[in-house]
Amino acid sequence: MLRSKFVISNLSQLAIAVGKTVQFINVDEEPHTATATDGSFNSKALDTNQTWNYTATKPGTYPYICSVHPFMKGTLTVTNKKN
Repeated sequence: MLRSKFVISNLSQLAIAVGKTVQFINVDEEPHTATATDGSFNSKALDTNQTWNYTATKPGTYPYICSVHPFMKGTLTVTNKKN
């Protein structure tokens, strides 16, 4: 499982294979979401130390933001190959 702290920008470019799971962890004191700009995934607002898992089902490139703080951005790239 790939883990992303999301509020830490060094993991804002994520890559996983179809069928794999990424876990978003809020390590900040403010609530955050992981929301794909195309609507393909959307976590609820995560409080401090809460996690949310997303299992990729379709290859592609999925930009995402925190819907609470839209300036926080990342990209999840989903490949067909087994990582």
